[in-house]
Amino acid sequence: MTKVGIVILLFKISFFQNSFCKNLPVNQEQYKSLASKKELLKAYKARGFLALYSNRTREARKFFQMCYSLSPQDAKLCELLAIASLRQNDRRGAIFWMHQAHLNDLARFYLGIKQPFECATPFQIATCQLLDTSYPVVPIEIDGHFFAFLIDTGTSTSIVDKKVAEAVGLKEGCTSEVILSNGKRIQGALSTLPILCIGSFAIKNVPVMLIEKLKPLSFDAENSFHGVLGTDLLSRFNILIDYQTKKIVISKTAMELGTAFLSGSKLLAEIPFLFSPQGLLLVKGSIQSKEVFFIYDTGSGGYPLEFNQKYRSTFFGFSGAARSSLTFGPVAIKKISETLTQLPSALEEREEIPIGGIIGNRLFSGYKVLLNFQKMVLQLYD
Repeated sequence: MTKVGIVILLFKISFFQNSFCKNLPVNQEQYKSLASKKELLKAYKARGFLALYSNRTREARKFFQMCYSLSPQDAKLCELLAIASLRQNDRRGAIFWMHQAHLNDLARFYLGIKQPFECATPFQIATCQLLDTSYPVVPIEIDGHFFAFLIDTGTSTSIVDKKVAEAVGLKEGCTSEVILSNGKRIQGALSTLPILCIGSFAIKNVPVMLIEKLKPLSFDAENSFHGVLGTDLLSRFNILIDYQTKKIVISKTAMELGTAFLSGSKLLAEIPFLFSPQGLLLVKGSIQSKEVFFIYDTGSGGYPLEFNQKYRSTFFGFSGAARSSLTFGPVAIKKISETLTQLPSALEEREEIPIGGIIGNRLFSGYKVLLNFQKMVLQLYD
């Protein structure tokens, strides 16, 4: 190589090094910015999820919108914002975020509903006699006809049998899907009940899913039902299920010990619960001093308690004494049987909210059960 060539090569190397060194602080700042953006996104998401699970919808929307400003292409974020908006009765906001999440059929469906779940009566409390079944089933009036509907905390969407829909003239809309607590996926057509009456409560514009053949809870005719009231409706009230006197009380306001419906009752337990984005109630429990959550499903009648297959060793790898350490507040669960279930894959389990299984209808059926959505606690009375 000639001296001229060597000089040119050295010049190129020197120029490249100088250019790189000049840009190095910029590159470092870019990496630092990207890292901080990811950390911010992670932190905002965590705060948003915590708020949504705790049913603090305004706070959830705030943090998810902050996430959206950092990641506007994230369709899942938009879906979460739509869920939070619906829970806050912001139909327009929900429709906007549905479009952003590319849920256009669902957005069009809600565009056709004036005001979902509008309570059309001035009453604060309504009572209703439970039907004579093993489950919380109530008579519901639709268009002058009475039907049996299950109070189901394990279903996020209210459901109507298609035969009932035909009888009351409901029109089918776009198709949708609901995932039950046991992992089953049910497909059906969305529709709107113009008005639904529970006791003295009249609720307008109730979104429902129409199912071809709504299976009864059991093969016994006495345990059959025509529809399901899901948590999309139930969560807008405080619900007292009195298994002893076979009554259900629905209240717009908090029910305390002084109310007539709880007169003479003693509060035995106050158990916190969370409300998942999928619309499932997650009741807080503890085993071996470790926090664990169980889906509370009043429509599940097979076993009083089913355990998540994923945590089999956690629950059944202990001695008998350790197994008996499962508690829900002050309520200790004795004689745990090894009944396992596979939770729905679509149920996104968060690391800080391990889901231990499903609480069936029978576990708390010896109590008066109050679902207090204002305090986000499940209260057990004698």
